[in-house]
Amino acid sequence: MFFHLIFRKWIRFILLSLFVILAISIYFLSDSNLSSVRKVNTPIPMKLTLISHYACGKDIVEKKDEVLLLKDISQKYPDWTVEKVDPDKREIILKRNLKELSPDCKGAYFGLSPDGHLILYKGDAKNKQVIETFFQIDIESLETGLPKEPVRQLQEGIPVHNLAEYNSVLSTFSEFTKE
Repeated sequence: MFFHLIFRKWIRFILLSLFVILAISIYFLSDSNLSSVRKVNTPIPMKLTLISHYACGKDIVEKKDEVLLLKDISQKYPDWTVEKVDPDKREIILKRNLKELSPDCKGAYFGLSPDGHLILYKGDAKNKQVIETFFQIDIESLETGLPKEPVRQLQEGIPVHNLAEYNSVLSTFSEFTKE
């Protein structure tokens, strides 16, 4: 008889526990709570801003409207890093750093500005459209420290075809920075 009483209490305890678990499960899986789960897994229209940062030249900014899952961004844009997420505006800013010349630097020339700054420009020697201005060069030490040919090339314009040439010219002439 004693065993029978203990057994009944255990059954009540187990049934009550199952009821509590069932009630909690129903609450968390109710339609109102599932809607928030559905929202996370539903494609959301997002405004994407893609910023390509180049070793030389201006950043290129591209804006897109896409419908995608947040988790799919890394698959669709694997070489990009998330710069900013603004859920209120439904905007994501992605950025990538490219070790190459931007389109506006390709076919450009290194030269000197009238005040002696090293510049990168497009166009000819008379109609220079300056892309970037670097440092001021000490012309006297440049003329005494380098053979006449590189100095003449700089005055006429040194063409830039790739990133290696760009870095080489900067490296060569940075030794003659005016302080």
